[in-house]
Amino acid sequence: MTKTEIQRNAIADLLKDGQNATWTELQAIGVERRAVLGMIASGELLRVDHNVYRLAAANPGKFPEWEDIAKKYSDFVVCLLSAAQFHGLTVHLPDQLWVGLPLGSKPTNLTVRCVQYPRNPDDRRWTVGVDTITDGTHSFNVTSRERTIVDLFIWRKRLPDGERFFAEAINEFDAQNGNRALLAKIGAEFGVDRAISERLVWKGHVENARSIY
Repeated sequence: MTKTEIQRNAIADLLKDGQNATWTELQAIGVERRAVLGMIASGELLRVDHNVYRLAAANPGKFPEWEDIAKKYSDFVVCLLSAAQFHGLTVHLPDQLWVGLPLGSKPTNLTVRCVQYPRNPDDRRWTVGVDTITDGTHSFNVTSRERTIVDLFIWRKRLPDGERFFAEAINEFDAQNGNRALLAKIGAEFGVDRAISERLVWKGHVENARSIY
């Protein structure tokens, strides 16, 4: 059994009766963020509040935060830091749910961070690299792994620690054997394929240089 599997079992055992656990409580039993992120991405674990978690089996839906915003907005796309969390591209858990909403939308919920998308539903920001997932009851739109990398690159100057998030995400993307051809295709749609390619080449040079020593 791998280290991650051991930690996942520890989380499941701690929360088997339906209770919540804080990040501090999970750390106390030897759990690392990577195990938490993996369970969130697979739908096994829910983040019900800031650094508070519950098994999905104890909740009628796998994505309660997404369900809450779906009650108010018919059109939204989970994106940026929240999409990175969903795809396991970051070990950092955002304090807010990042979503793309139609231009002019102003969420009053402080746990939601809004990115303005054009109202035209055919605009590329709504369609290119956007996947639809389901929890068995509801369907949600979320940017794909490749589109998320592109968005993080475009927004890296405007996000808190944006450069660090992008660097971490692209490392995880490669670790997951991400589709570089698809990344380039989606990057081209937003005019950043060459810039991202240069970052990947630079990253490869650094890794090769490290392997010499």
